[in-house]
Amino acid sequence: MPLTNTKAATRYAAELPMRETSPGHYEGYYTATSNVRATGATVEVRAQDDYGNTASEIAKGKLNIN
Repeated sequence: MPLTNTKAATRYAAELPMRETSPGHYEGYYTATSNVRATGATVEVRAQDDYGNTASEIAKGKLNIN
């Protein structure tokens, strides 16, 4: 999903930071731009540690923005 309304910025803005609010619980926020619509989109969560190890998982459920 684009993170901004400008074409130039969406080319670079592809990920949102998350923060650990309690052990094992992370929060991130996304506000849909005015031109975004999605039906049945998936959400992928990717994590990288300080050593460069990465993991990703597709979240259960679907995202609808209308």
